[in-house]
Amino acid sequence: MLGSDHDSPYLPEAMTRCLRCSIPATSLLTYDHGAAEAYLADARGDEQVHEGIALCESHAGRFRPPVGWQLLDRRHRDITLFALREVS
Repeated sequence: MLGSDHDSPYLPEAMTRCLRCSIPATSLLTYDHGAAEAYLADARGDEQVHEGIALCESHAGRFRPPVGWQLLDRRHRDITLFALREVS
C-alpha cells in the first residue's frame, strides 16, 4: 500500500540513491560555476533533488571536474592503514 513506509517514494532513502547506478549514495556533488569549482561532501541521507547530485562511493571516487575546474573533496573518510587481527 502506497501510504506505508515501505512503499513511499518520499522516504529519505529513496532520495539518496546514486544518480549513476541507484545504490545508496555516500556523497553529494555540487558546483559553483562562477568559481569553477566542484565540491564533494558527505551525503546526510535527507538531501533533496535540488541540493546536488547524489553519488555512491565508487562514482564519487571516479568523478573528475571539467578542464580548468578545481575539485574540493570535503568528505570525511575513515582510512584504515592497518587491519588489526587477533593473534592466537
